Amino acid sequence: MKRNYYYTVCSLPAVNFEADRPPVSWTDYLRICAIEVPPAKVELLGRLGLLPREDMLGKHPVLDQWILFEGGLRNALSRLRSQRLELSEETYERAAYPGNFPLEEARKLLGDGTPMETELRIDRMRWNRLEELDHPFEFDLGRLVVYGLKLRVLERRTRFEVKAGESTLGEAVGVPGTKDHGFAGRAS
Repeated sequence: MKRNYYYTVCSLPAVNFEADRPPVSWTDYLRICAIEVPPAKVELLGRLGLLPREDMLGKHPVLDQWILFEGGLRNALSRLRSQRLELSEETYERAAYPGNFPLEEARKLLGDGTPMETELRIDRMRWNRLEELDHPFEFDLGRLVVYGLKLRVLERRTRFEVKAGESTLGEAVGVPGTKDHGFAGRAS
């Protein structure tokens, strides 16, 4: 029988892709969930992350769909980046990441623009997929899985650091202290 967590779902603040920061910390999210959700399910939520984990397959249908999507996305991006670098496509592809993602969609994500713009397009694609997996009139574990993954997307974006990006780019192109390569506009 499917269990609903009305109190928990209603207690969590709204998440928005455009937000600069997650509305709640990961620790607080898990603390809120622990009030009503059984410990084994809270442990499952605590293991959520953007990196697809094969050991999480079969734990929940929403999580399975996410893992297939994210694994396919990562492999498609890896194939395209390998092609750009003239490396074997299998070099960075992970067989452990199941799923299939259309190469044309991935090519659009990697299109023109700065590295920051590319990363934001990828995160937007992730967010859109999570929106598709969300069922706003359900209050079950799947809803909490989607919420947790959305928090992980927002957390990832808060780690984009302007100075570190400029430094890495400067080192890559051999120009220490390189400035203004499209990283402006989001400071950590």
